[in-house]
Amino acid sequence: MVPPPLAFGCALLMIGLTEPDRQQPDELRIAIAAGVLLGTARGWFMAVDIDPLWSTVRLPSGSDGFWLAILLAFAVIMAAAAPLISTQGQSYVPYAAAAVAFGAGFLSARAVTVYLRTRS
Repeated sequence: MVPPPLAFGCALLMIGLTEPDRQQPDELRIAIAAGVLLGTARGWFMAVDIDPLWSTVRLPSGSDGFWLAILLAFAVIMAAAAPLISTQGQSYVPYAAAAVAFGAGFLSARAVTVYLRTRS
């Protein structure tokens, strides 16, 4: 449950790094909505192992969260480095912010869906 809040914090940071005249709120809304829809579907159909003795939940096929976190880190590094490398690099920051918003929506929806499935 720790990665979703960190991903949303990263998304807010990315939105803050974007210049106001280059911000594209419609793309951010679409990216968050697509991430939430895909994350809900993934969380609903994901295999879950519940250990009642230790009160733990294991996700045997949960490597998609790891790869998405790698993608988020790459998007943040790209958005931070692109303006330093070239003058046209600032135009990539809104797209990186949309990618991070997609990842935050996906991780959050997946975590909430798995939690709701396994809370009983």
